[in-house]
Amino acid sequence: MSVVKRLVTVEEEKQIETIKAIACEVNKEELSTFLQKISTTYKIPKYLKRVKNNIVLVSLETTLNISFLPNTLVVDVPSTQPITREQYDQCKKIWPCNFYPKKIEKLELPNTLILSVFQNIYEINNSKGINEINYSKDLNNIL
Repeated sequence: MSVVKRLVTVEEEKQIETIKAIACEVNKEELSTFLQKISTTYKIPKYLKRVKNNIVLVSLETTLNISFLPNTLVVDVPSTQPITREQYDQCKKIWPCNFYPKKIEKLELPNTLILSVFQNIYEINNSKGINEINYSKDLNNIL
């Protein structure tokens, strides 16, 4: 049996990009009440965690009037949800994220099937090209 690897998508090959976000520093004693107040008003994508140490992510909208917030900061956060382990490892260095890996099942094929596929490809490559095929008048019989 041979294991066939699946093709990698563009999203899986993509490097992690960052965007600016507003955060603020909050004392640990006030963290719970502060989170309750802002979580209904200021939504963030579900893949981002709200808290990093005592820094709370408030919003991805950097144009908000945040003068009422204490100790505001502009921080970098990942712009998209990580979908591979490598992307997740990059993301968590920037800002804490949730990660839900896709379960990738291995496709096992008998060696004889793989050999016959390669033989067919070889025969197609060495046969007449598409431009060299002559069609009869009824188009059903290839000469």
